[in-house]
Amino acid sequence: MADDAEDYVMWALPVRREQIGAAGAWHRARELARGLHPALRAVVAAAWPDVTTALRIGTIPPMPAWPATAVTLIGDAVHLAPGFGANLAMRDAHRLCEALAEANLGRLGLLDAIGGYEETMRRTSFPSAEAKASA
Repeated sequence: MADDAEDYVMWALPVRREQIGAAGAWHRARELARGLHPALRAVVAAAWPDVTTALRIGTIPPMPAWPATAVTLIGDAVHLAPGFGANLAMRDAHRLCEALAEANLGRLGLLDAIGGYEETMRRTSFPSAEAKASA
């Protein structure tokens, strides 16, 4: 039952595995949070060390364009984002809604609207080669 659920905060500190070190994820997060806003330091300090863990998050290469059809993708169906899929799905749904509204108003054909949405999704969902090189 939802009334019995305990409140929690999900937080992430994006670092490479090598940056965690032998002390463990929570200890390294506390070290790295020292220069952050006091509220963020408090979140990390209050976390439970025994359940603070490193999660593997990767990237997938950009996908080539595909022909637009009346079926499209949103959220986890196309994004590699463990723990953030619902946020991405909401963003995608908003963009898709805007594209479909343009088609409904006659400003774009249906497949052109969906194709434009998908192109925006591909462009914004995958890191560019330049971004990867600077990481």
